[in-house]
Amino acid sequence: MALGMHGSQMVAATLAGNPGSAALWLCRLDSGDEAHRVPQAYFALEAISIGRLAGRDVVVTGGRTGEVHVFDLADGAFWEPLGTGGGRITQLALTRDGDTAGVITWERAGEVRLWPAGPPRRSAAATQASGPAPARSRPGALALGTAHGQSLLAAQVFTGESPLSSRTSSLHILDADSGQLRWQLPLARTGAGQAELAFTQIAGLPFLVAAFEDGTVQMWKIFPEGPVQASAPSLYPPRDAYHFGYSSDVDDQVYAMAVGQDRKSTV
Repeated sequence: MALGMHGSQMVAATLAGNPGSAALWLCRLDSGDEAHRVPQAYFALEAISIGRLAGRDVVVTGGRTGEVHVFDLADGAFWEPLGTGGGRITQLALTRDGDTAGVITWERAGEVRLWPAGPPRRSAAATQASGPAPARSRPGALALGTAHGQSLLAAQVFTGESPLSSRTSSLHILDADSGQLRWQLPLARTGAGQAELAFTQIAGLPFLVAAFEDGTVQMWKIFPEGPVQASAPSLYPPRDAYHFGYSSDVDDQVYAMAVGQDRKSTV
């Protein structure tokens, strides 16, 4: 699923349906009205983003076929696929500058590619991918951001020859324009699983944030000379619940909930 702007409206995009009748579905968040529903190959959508390419509002998708599909929100039509020679796409992002249009993809094999996007419906044969391959390893999260006027690509890279051989990972931060590796950052051992990455601004200073499913958060202040780790909050308190030990051999679904007071605590 992806969220983004089309003109002054916030829209959401996702894949709906089963392999035989899949569709790219977009709706307006202010009203819930359907904006578009167009056929989309089920296996062609594993990553999705909303943004601008060549000055136009678009939805960009990628998936197991390795093709980059661009749907034009203005005229409701697909461009010719941008990518035809890559592997399975697990993450993608649009370049920062909509006038120098391009899509950055992260493939399951660990390849990062930049697919230039010219005017709409430009021939796919004329948009061969180029760009960096930071590591031949299992891909994780991907984020694109800006710091001190430079476009940066942050990628989580797992070590080991297979997903089962190691659960450690690190962050590779690349210059998104040249593909050069700028910095490599360690990730906390407790956060060795899949991360969520985001660039943001705090008090006017660019930050990179990594969050993990166990509640671990890591943050770095990004200075011109490089990132410096900053203190980060925990997403969960030390004790978030009690387990009463009940377990059913039939199923473990919860059918009802209630809220009340236990001494001075709401439970």
